[in-house]
Amino acid sequence: MAILCAAVVSISAEINTSDTESISADPINLEFSIGDIEFSPSFRFNGISVRCTMLAYASNQLQCTEATLLIRDSPIGPISLAARLTWYPITRRWTVDANGAVGTANKLEFHLDRTGDDTHLLVDLRQFDITLLPRIIGSLVPELAEYDVDSGTLDLKADCQFKASVVTTCDADGELVNLNVNGVNVAENVAMAIAFAYVAGGAGTHLDFNMSLQRGAIYVEPGFTLGGINPGFLVTVTDTPIDVAGRVELMRTGEVRVLGADLLHRGIVEMHFAGDLTVTPSLNWRLLDFSLHAKDVAEFYKTYMLPIALNTAFSSLETAGSVSVNVIGSDDVITDFDLQFGKVYIDDEAGRFSLYDLDGDIKLHSGDEILTSHLNWIGGAVYRINIGPGRIDWESAAGNLKIASWQDVTIFDGEFRMDTLEITDFSTEDAKVVLSGSLSPITLSALTSAFGWLPLSGKLAGTIPRLSYAADRLEMDGDLHVNVFDGDIFIRDLMVDKLFSTLPLLTANISLRQLDLEEITHALSFGNISGRVDGKIADLELQAWRPIHFDAEISTPVDDDSPHRISRQAVDNLGRLGAGTGGALSQGWLRLIPNYSYGRLGLSCRLLNGYCSMGGVQDASDGGFYILTRGGILPPWIGIKGSGRRIKWQTLVDGIKQISAGNWELDVGL
Repeated sequence: MAILCAAVVSISAEINTSDTESISADPINLEFSIGDIEFSPSFRFNGISVRCTMLAYASNQLQCTEATLLIRDSPIGPISLAARLTWYPITRRWTVDANGAVGTANKLEFHLDRTGDDTHLLVDLRQFDITLLPRIIGSLVPELAEYDVDSGTLDLKADCQFKASVVTTCDADGELVNLNVNGVNVAENVAMAIAFAYVAGGAGTHLDFNMSLQRGAIYVEPGFTLGGINPGFLVTVTDTPIDVAGRVELMRTGEVRVLGADLLHRGIVEMHFAGDLTVTPSLNWRLLDFSLHAKDVAEFYKTYMLPIALNTAFSSLETAGSVSVNVIGSDDVITDFDLQFGKVYIDDEAGRFSLYDLDGDIKLHSGDEILTSHLNWIGGAVYRINIGPGRIDWESAAGNLKIASWQDVTIFDGEFRMDTLEITDFSTEDAKVVLSGSLSPITLSALTSAFGWLPLSGKLAGTIPRLSYAADRLEMDGDLHVNVFDGDIFIRDLMVDKLFSTLPLLTANISLRQLDLEEITHALSFGNISGRVDGKIADLELQAWRPIHFDAEISTPVDDDSPHRISRQAVDNLGRLGAGTGGALSQGWLRLIPNYSYGRLGLSCRLLNGYCSMGGVQDASDGGFYILTRGGILPPWIGIKGSGRRIKWQTLVDGIKQISAGNWELDVGL
């Protein structure tokens, strides 16, 4: 700060000093003129002068009872204050009482009392024009220069103390009215009551604040990033105010610590935090005692959760009910966690999951005592797989959670049994969810219909080995065994990365053993084929649950001794798949024969970049491939040779759907 001073002193008075005990007052003309006070090039107070016209004096004080403080030019315009100045020579104390106009309409009263290096300041500011604020501190806080303050007035009372030991305390309360701000953060027609207690010392700064948003709307971006997005929160006050309070420390070392925070949005959410949470330079806590009760999950999700959930699988939910959570921890470890649900309804608009009437709680804690809790629901769905009502009873100790009992859940006409469900090392970097179970037979047609797949007959059953979920990745230890089409399917190396994102990636290897072709083809309008097939789907990759790569094949086992018969309709349809042509048996005497013998059947597809490279059970000398070879016990024998090596994957899928519906067209790119 630079201060440039020029003083002109003119004194005209008769001073009587004979009476040292009484105070005498005499007219005087004493003027001090100060050139300017500069805090920064754009933050200057110019043309400062003090004029005293009445002087009172006694043995222990000297008082200017009538004075005027004038500032010709300032960031907020001209300032004119009527003042009283008192000087106490013995104690080296002086006081200033002033009131008057700041700018054109604002009213200011202040009392300044200074003794030595200690100062006490009382300020009463009325109807202060907030549009002047950026001009006052915009150069000191550059971030504020980006905001356009359209309107607003402030009433503020402050009581501040400045100590020689570099300790500053300031208590203030006031009200903002008709605040409108445009910028990264926005305020629209806001009325807000504010109060704060500020203490600055050698170690840092301590701030307690309370804000009550009584009218209007605010949009706030806290500044953190999630998934490349800066979440923003829009809060609108309707019938009841929103109260926010906090205790913050800004340390000289650069640490920003939160010692307490409270939020009360009546009818929607109550939040309380007490402890010692460091947010800068990195997030950690020494002590943590946090509770949140969302009375209206729908409004809480829309206002407070949706901005955080953008770019995740939870960005488009329909919700209802209530939720409460209580968390206690120390030294970056959560020691107790209690999550409570009250008739919660969740429905993903994208159709990925839903859950109805979720009720109960989940309790985890790190102590030795076993805590029990339970959850129950009346229904739900996962990717169009409907699930029935269920209940889980939990036990928790030593930071782990496991099932004490499980009510089997209906899935279509079957049931899912959970053998294991555990959460281990909760709240640590090694946290993991582990489950295993089994599925009793369900009708395949119900499953394929729900997903809009090709209709299949038969039953689906299987066992689920150990599945583990950690760091947003689902992995399977062991083989998932599925009994279907009177054969076996084994799913190995299953992994789903970024399971709850909008672009999950699934990888797996699948083996097919002794599947009954007659059961497979019976459900399709494809024609009947008897015999058994083995196969594989190697290096399968699904992104957002759509295939982007695999190497698949299906073929008759060399040692298969079951009857190999194929209907006339199936012959024509296999011909379409192989060469894009059909009707080979629609004329001549062969059309009179209902079925034929074959040797081996085989078809393969290697999917890459949206195209399927096709093959058969063996290659032909002319560059084609055999889908069906001649053979079998009874005539007539028939073989099918394909020539269409490359086809768009979606065209192939659409063509198979057309064939299964009884249509005849398949556009194969040769």
